[in-house]
Amino acid sequence: MNRLLLLWGVLALILTTGCDGPKAPSDGHLRIQFDWVPEPEFGGYYAAELKGLFSARQLAVELRPGAAGTPVIQMVASGQAEFGTAGADDLLIAKSHGMDVVPVLAVFHDCPLGLMIHAERKMNAVEDLFKDGTLAMTPGSAPTRFLEKRYGYHGVKLVPYGNNLATFMSDPLFGQQCFITSEPVAAERGGVKVQVILFKDLGYNPYAGVLFTRRAFLESHPEQVQALVAAVKEGWLAYQADPEPAIARMHSLNSTMSLETFRIATKIQQDYLWPKEEGPERFGSMETARWDALSSTLHAAGMISAPTAIGTLP
Repeated sequence: MNRLLLLWGVLALILTTGCDGPKAPSDGHLRIQFDWVPEPEFGGYYAAELKGLFSARQLAVELRPGAAGTPVIQMVASGQAEFGTAGADDLLIAKSHGMDVVPVLAVFHDCPLGLMIHAERKMNAVEDLFKDGTLAMTPGSAPTRFLEKRYGYHGVKLVPYGNNLATFMSDPLFGQQCFITSEPVAAERGGVKVQVILFKDLGYNPYAGVLFTRRAFLESHPEQVQALVAAVKEGWLAYQADPEPAIARMHSLNSTMSLETFRIATKIQQDYLWPKEEGPERFGSMETARWDALSSTLHAAGMISAPTAIGTLP
């Protein structure tokens, strides 16, 4: 599940393509455009659909799967969808370029992205990772530039991330970016023990799986946005309590992931959904101060020309 990082490859397109202007939903129909294929990180949405939580609030919601390179931010900004999912860093960069985006809910309170290496390397310090071997990262992405500024790529060979585990599985000195519920699970099921170094533990912790809309839409349809957010929150809590129905639905849409992998990933991701010290009642919440801190990080890494405020959160 790498759609959060692969979006960087289409960011230039998103920022330079013209838009026809936002369109109002037809007959209350709301479209949520995902940035990746159906996998556990979307489980709460499918649970909400199956349990009738949208219709109970008089919402007609269409869940639209994405793929690598789906220009979700552009699609929402241009009115091709009322809502979308993206990383907090992607949204801040888009906003710094004047795009009308506003986050309404964060699925992942803690960032589930990181670096995956072979456990047999037995790294004593993070700095050792950048001294030798090969590291596959998305060129120009915020995490890539953050690591460059903090550690430097002095000895390691940096190559473009290719969304393929074949090289990693065969080369003990090969490391790569990962999503905690995806590549590490696949690698270990393939017989390779891995060690994951999470970006959040290195000081880079943007919200992930952020549900967003246009501020213009939020201001003109506040009750619909509020109802949708409430349904999604309830859906996620239902998914964590009983994920099997939604897993079956997602597997029918994405059979490339085994049912067992769906279950493993669902269990792993629970630790990233809400603050451990506060519990599920804080699911989805966001803090302006954390957005401001991310803005400062992106500015320091040269990803935005000036600190950018996310604006008033709903």
